[in-house]
Amino acid sequence: MLPSKFLYLKHLTIDAVGLNFFLSSYDYFSLVSFLDASPSLETLELNVARQLMQHESVAVGGSSHLRQMPEHRHCSLKSVKIVGFSTAKGLVELACYILKNAVSLERMKLDTIFGH
Repeated sequence: MLPSKFLYLKHLTIDAVGLNFFLSSYDYFSLVSFLDASPSLETLELNVARQLMQHESVAVGGSSHLRQMPEHRHCSLKSVKIVGFSTAKGLVELACYILKNAVSLERMKLDTIFGH
């Protein structure tokens, strides 16, 4: 958990591109703690550079179980968009967490194409 809260944050775009080493090892599921610290968040957009990812895939050889976090209701989150979505385990876990806990979710777009 983050030690502070982002009480008034409503719209957030995270561009996780251009940081070669960081992206190749980043666990996107860790963004759950950021969501928990942002109780007013309504829209989230995450842009991921797929070609740089070197993660365990849930589609190919990723037979290990998906991790889960304790339930935390997100009453404000209405719209989520993940651009560059893939079968990387952390991204799938993040998407599943959001679907399960965002009780006000109106739309979720998982775009598998990044860029043009």
